[in-house]
Amino acid sequence: MKIPALPTGTHRTCGNFDNGKRWFPLPDMFDIPGAFAVRSPSRSWPDSYLKHFYSCKFAKLLAIHNPKLYLSISGIDIKSEIGMYILAQHAKKRMGG
Repeated sequence: MKIPALPTGTHRTCGNFDNGKRWFPLPDMFDIPGAFAVRSPSRSWPDSYLKHFYSCKFAKLLAIHNPKLYLSISGIDIKSEIGMYILAQHAKKRMGG
């Protein structure tokens, strides 16, 4: 089962823009290992984190490392098929599988 990317507009509740129009995620998003190992935003590349935030790669990292946050911001019910799958993947990872 493929983990869907985050819905459009999610960045508004998960981060902030600075005066240079660069978007930065909230601190709890940085706790995910390797999640933002991409080019840091600059005036030349202001959307580097924002573009990565909406990638399927980031969605998968977030779903595996913090499934409750992923399900919450995605609007997915925990008891749905995809919700149960994501929680099972998280448990599998934590158990070393």
